Amino acid sequence: MGRNRTVKRQNFEKREEEKANRLFKMICIVLILLAILMIVGYTLAS
Repeated sequence: MGRNRTVKRQNFEKREEEKANRLFKMICIVLILLAILMIVGYTLAS
């Protein structure tokens, strides 16, 4: 019974880590897109 709980906890931790990695990648992509938009906007405005 203790082994089953350990396996479930490990699976949960792995899923949480994957979620965190996905979130981090999404934030990086959004920041890069925002920077590109700012550069384009600044170029067009000047």
